[in-house]
Amino acid sequence: MSACIQNSMTQYHPHDSVADTVRHLWRQWQDRSEERNSYVRLTDRDILDIGHSRFEIERELAKPFWRG
Repeated sequence: MSACIQNSMTQYHPHDSVADTVRHLWRQWQDRSEERNSYVRLTDRDILDIGHSRFEIERELAKPFWRG
């Protein structure tokens, strides 16, 4: 369904600068937040169509933006 429901780990590389790491993390947090906000508009039918339950969506929405 989505990157949010599938747990993904942020990958850091030793050659990345601190600024690169912060930018990457910021973008990832923004993406999660936007994706989770889009779940609010899903109907029960939409949720079933994508193969998930209302419980799974509510659990995802309850997560803070920094948690994958």
